[in-house]
Amino acid sequence: MTGDRLKEIIAKHKVSQSEIARRLGMSHQSFHQMLSAADIKSSLIERVAAALGVPVSSLFSDSTSIATATGTGNVAGNNNVVGSVTIGNASVLQERVSMLEKLLEEKERTIKILMER
Repeated sequence: MTGDRLKEIIAKHKVSQSEIARRLGMSHQSFHQMLSAADIKSSLIERVAAALGVPVSSLFSDSTSIATATGTGNVAGNNNVVGSVTIGNASVLQERVSMLEKLLEEKERTIKILMER
């Protein structure tokens, strides 16, 4: 997602960028600088969604980028939505799940070590 797209989404929710920055505990200048990036980090998108009080998936639901192939009923595009997961971000989500599973394993191992003491 681009910074411009995230700015549009924030404006659509009728919340100022300064207010979102305040809710995120950062200065307006820092938040504005983050929004100037060509590709916004998923962690910032998640935090903005939380600040807006909406699910992350709602920030990606953009039916204008989905094109239907003529006569076939097939759908092609970058933001094809399957349930609440955007296909374009499925690999990112899978990578994140893997990372969290590894973190959980490490935490469980640490707990086991501590309980044996």
